[in-house]
Amino acid sequence: MRKNPFILLTPAVFLLMFCSLAFSAELTTPKQLETVKLQLKWFHQFQFAGYYAANEQGYYADEGLNVEIRERSPDKVVIDQVISGKAEFGIGDSGIIASYANGAPIKALAAIFQHNPLVFISKQSSGIISPYEMLGKRVMFDSSANDDAPFRTLLADTNLDEHQYIKIGHTFNNEDLIQDKVDVMSAYLTNEPFFFQQKNIPLNIINPQNYGIDFYGDLLFTSQNELTEHPGRAERFRRASLKGWQYALDHPEEMVQLIHAKYRSENSLEHLRYEARESQKLILPDIVPVGQIEANRLRRVAETYARLGFSRPITDDQLKKFAYTLSPKLELSKDEQGWLDEHPVIRVGIDRDFAPYEWIDENGHYLGMTADYLRLIEQRLGIHFDIITDKAWPEIIDMAKRGELDMLTDAVKTPERERYLTFTTPFFHHPIVIITANSSGYIGQLSHLKGKRVAVERGYFMQELLTQDYPQIRVTPLDGVREALQHTAAGKVDAYVGHAAAASYIMKQEGMLQLSFSGETGYFGDHSMAATKSNPLLLNILEKALASISEHERNKIQNYWMNLKVEQG
Repeated sequence: MRKNPFILLTPAVFLLMFCSLAFSAELTTPKQLETVKLQLKWFHQFQFAGYYAANEQGYYADEGLNVEIRERSPDKVVIDQVISGKAEFGIGDSGIIASYANGAPIKALAAIFQHNPLVFISKQSSGIISPYEMLGKRVMFDSSANDDAPFRTLLADTNLDEHQYIKIGHTFNNEDLIQDKVDVMSAYLTNEPFFFQQKNIPLNIINPQNYGIDFYGDLLFTSQNELTEHPGRAERFRRASLKGWQYALDHPEEMVQLIHAKYRSENSLEHLRYEARESQKLILPDIVPVGQIEANRLRRVAETYARLGFSRPITDDQLKKFAYTLSPKLELSKDEQGWLDEHPVIRVGIDRDFAPYEWIDENGHYLGMTADYLRLIEQRLGIHFDIITDKAWPEIIDMAKRGELDMLTDAVKTPERERYLTFTTPFFHHPIVIITANSSGYIGQLSHLKGKRVAVERGYFMQELLTQDYPQIRVTPLDGVREALQHTAAGKVDAYVGHAAAASYIMKQEGMLQLSFSGETGYFGDHSMAATKSNPLLLNILEKALASISEHERNKIQNYWMNLKVEQG
């Protein structure tokens, strides 16, 4: 019996995995997309356009995520929602550093606004043109969620404490300023000025930035628990969100129409257009990479809150840890990095119907265990793969033979394939089994199928192996596991030989109770990635990337998608 590329399945191992003749392997119903919640700090408007774009353009779905975008509820604090797990991600201002300093287990993922849009406004008729005129005045701003860092710093720098002005909790009602119920109120440069312009009410804008207070605005953040329990998911969310922001900034009118129509923003189209124009000025996409965070810009925020007694002092090391660090890129040789630079598009062949390893769902999303591995490799390498999703596996194999692909995600090494592919170290080792109708009885082993019609997937390694090693078996190639099992259930063939996990997934999905496990083959499928022989450097890169995936990450992927349940018979 051939030992390479398969491993003989010993009786002890076999009994450990399948305790009886009755095969009832089940897979947990896969969540086609992981559902996560994003808690906004305000109501739907252009301020959050990047997240809407990531949703609508499918960027979240491409990362395996289904994102629920929630408006702010005035009675709830965003940071509490994230820490408690009621939302996996949230939007906050620079002031969340104070919560972090006080022990809140959070991490900042990205800074969207490079300049904070928070300002004070007063009516021109009031004569209040700077913080110095606020002495004894009624000042309305929101300090419930540490989002007032620029204001606290501005007032502290001008030696105004809370005893020297009348602090009023924000009602978020612009009429309070118009009717002189307050003298000064906080506002967003991207929002409230438009409202007052429409009413022909001239304003004084007191911008902390003009006083040297230049803080980030709208920090995307998550909890430490999210990072621990779901490694890599925050990176996927961040990557899709920033991609969404780039799209939104490149297509502002499209986003204005979307936010107004689908997200039912209370703002008019003209108001949203105003917000889009002002947001561009604060995000600075042509100057600073969208999402960039520098720890030193957070230092003054932390120092201000500590000086005012609102938070504990934190060290530089603690401050650096507040900003989440993405997975480092792999250490590649000069030639390997050069190959990646010369190949900005890496064409990848997949099996679109091979659940739970990899498949394309009805919405066109690439899912499964191998898909998760590929996403981790994208993160490690900082690249994006061009995945071929519209070809069946036999066509993918033919494309690889013709050199039309750079690599395959999941392939088993065979002598035939070694003529045009080179293979990585296997990352999955799963058994190959015999499946028959219950009425056929127990087969036991492949030699007992002599003269029988045996279904295999067309173009798969078992077609090659059975033809070579068991020429007396009448091999019947069919298009995929589902068709092979359907033929077995209908009696059109005597058995199916293939992957236990793939077969059990389809049997559960289709409710094929008339089929059962009927014997071992002595083979394991050793799942590897493969590069075409014209790309030897790509094979080296893939080997390094796969080696960087920890045992914890591997177990998490496999446990998520596959859970074999054994019933004793």
